[in-house]
Amino acid sequence: MKTVTLLRGISDEQGTIGQMAGLYTLELPWLNNINGKSCIPVGTYKVVWSLSPRLRKYTYEITGVPERAGIRIHGGNMAGSVPKYVSHSLGCPLLGVRVGQIKGQRAVLASQMAVRKFEKMMNRENFILEIKNA
Repeated sequence: MKTVTLLRGISDEQGTIGQMAGLYTLELPWLNNINGKSCIPVGTYKVVWSLSPRLRKYTYEITGVPERAGIRIHGGNMAGSVPKYVSHSLGCPLLGVRVGQIKGQRAVLASQMAVRKFEKMMNRENFILEIKNA
């Protein structure tokens, strides 16, 4: 099974920026793995291609996250700490082709394009995800 590394960099109230498979990621800030408010812990996880009941489409689901479920790699632009910032994530990594800003907030851009590129690159096959801090 293929292994992909997500390498995290800057993390603050505007989110946690990273890189994975030549794309950018944006996650919520680290808040002790609080469901819906935090990025997931550094670690190694199995990722499976499955149907998301909430999104009503197939996406990659990160499994085995302690005390969490339904963590998916999907599109979106911002992952800031609510209510101070906007977030399109409840703890899931968002993908983007580049990093920028939307209304003064850190964002990943061309997100849907990045998701399609990643899904094609991974051939919708399961893989191992290693999340590390830079």
